[in-house]
Amino acid sequence: MMRLTLTDLPRAAVLLVVAALLTGSSAWSSSPTSSYTDSSGQTVTVDWADYPAHTGQDGEALLEYPDQAELEPGARQLMDVLRVTISDASGVDLKAAEPESAWFGDEN
Repeated sequence: MMRLTLTDLPRAAVLLVVAALLTGSSAWSSSPTSSYTDSSGQTVTVDWADYPAHTGQDGEALLEYPDQAELEPGARQLMDVLRVTISDASGVDLKAAEPESAWFGDEN
């Protein structure tokens, strides 16, 4: 068993402070950020601590997916094919519950 004396206390206190600073320094440092200018001219800053995935998800795999703007033409084509296929098979005409122009709006 180790015994501390009064002369050891300042050394022990310094070691404790240094250890606390070293282990806690990562919590005080900020995560990396990137900035870009969007189509309206606004500067957008992305904090990479929150992007692109939640804990437990593979963020690299998510980065391989296309942007939503790239998905719109294919999604519209898919909906047209589904609409025609269902109509031909059942005679039921599908109608959109909301205007197609709103499908890819920011609120959705």
